[in-house]
Amino acid sequence: MRPELEVILHTDMETLYPYAPQILSYPTLAVDTETTGLDPYLNNLVSVQIANGENNLVHVLDVRKGDFQQFFNSFNLYKGKLHFQNAKFDLKFLRTNFGILYFDIYDTWIAEKLLDAGKKDNGHDLATLSKQYLGIEMDKSIRDSFTLPLFSNLDLTDSQLQYGALDAWVLPRIAEHQSEKIKEFSLERILDLEHRVVPVVTKMELKGFLLDVEKWTRIYEEEIEKANQLKEQMFEIAGHLFNPNSPLQLKEVFKELGIPIPVVHGKETTKAESRALRSKFLKILSARPLRVSRNIACRCPLAPTTEL
Repeated sequence: MRPELEVILHTDMETLYPYAPQILSYPTLAVDTETTGLDPYLNNLVSVQIANGENNLVHVLDVRKGDFQQFFNSFNLYKGKLHFQNAKFDLKFLRTNFGILYFDIYDTWIAEKLLDAGKKDNGHDLATLSKQYLGIEMDKSIRDSFTLPLFSNLDLTDSQLQYGALDAWVLPRIAEHQSEKIKEFSLERILDLEHRVVPVVTKMELKGFLLDVEKWTRIYEEEIEKANQLKEQMFEIAGHLFNPNSPLQLKEVFKELGIPIPVVHGKETTKAESRALRSKFLKILSARPLRVSRNIACRCPLAPTTEL
């Protein structure tokens, strides 16, 4: 059932001041952002929604209207856990706009990825998780209204306020259900590691990182040479040329050589990790060149305002 949310809109610090102590007193908070696009250097932060895990009160900060730097300076000292959906996205915009980076986080998107072990396709978005865990249907079409050309001069509508508020409110509730499953499968330590890496990766993506181009290029060339040598061995064993990247051709080679083809979930497979493969082909098939592009020399353009 969709909750009745009490949404309080703030356009400056004056209205937020009385609520700041209360906000920072909650042991669990949820943060969601609305932006005009995906790039924290080229697009603008529109609003920040802050919910908690105890009631239906949600604060929406329209950062276009006022300066909230003072609040986020103190918010950076918050001792509880902050919940996000795809935290890296929100953290980038908070970092570029307010110079802050949070470390004690919970990411519902990462948690679901971990629980599903990659089994779901496009099934980790907030609308899917909200319906799955809370039975709440979300209308994500409202999201497009934040990117309209004239929106920057318009006030947030009631539908936009409710949309953003709900995005934040559901996060700690989803996390409660996920945490039960995380504990059931003893994934607490792995999830904790994943969460601790997020702020680091966020900063790396914003600033970039130093790379030994010469060394990586040398590794790339060495691995290509190894791969070519292994392919020659495969052709010698097979007695003819074939495409080692083609499952169909591999099956034919296996049959010619009398190598049993493993059956997984009712289908034949030539995956190298199968124990049923002969040791020689296991070594050959499992050796793959590192996918290191020569463009790793950071030849891609950087935004002029990139933090260096």
